[in-house]
Amino acid sequence: MTVANAGQEDLDQDHIGDACDDDKDGDGVLNTQDNCPAVNNPQQEDEDGDNVGDACDACPHTVHGVPMGTDGCPVPIPGDHDRDGDVDMEDFGWFQACLTGPNVPQNNPACLGARLDADTDVDQIDKNKFRQCLSGPGIPGNPNCLN
Repeated sequence: MTVANAGQEDLDQDHIGDACDDDKDGDGVLNTQDNCPAVNNPQQEDEDGDNVGDACDACPHTVHGVPMGTDGCPVPIPGDHDRDGDVDMEDFGWFQACLTGPNVPQNNPACLGARLDADTDVDQIDKNKFRQCLSGPGIPGNPNCLN
């Protein structure tokens, strides 16, 4: 006999509600061991080794060893514009494009992260702060580099 249970999801449609289902995406991997428990990914691919499966990783090319959020993206690191977990020359190219000089506001939404000293311009002070955060390619950035 089936009992109605309004609001209970059944992702894999196996007639076991997700709250009670030990494999809610039906990929053959238990939720506790599944690196992407809400998306069917039986091979458990994880190209960047961050323990978030490629099928649900919002940032699939992160540097190994960087602290991650639940979405597979690094925690925010000042200067890491491409969100790959390091602060390198790719990020510096973005930073250079955002430079305005002293007392010249930088209001481009794509450049707001370059305002590292919390004022409205991107100048030498911001550049010095960026250098504090520079880690190099493949080397995890420090989320606290501005302190």
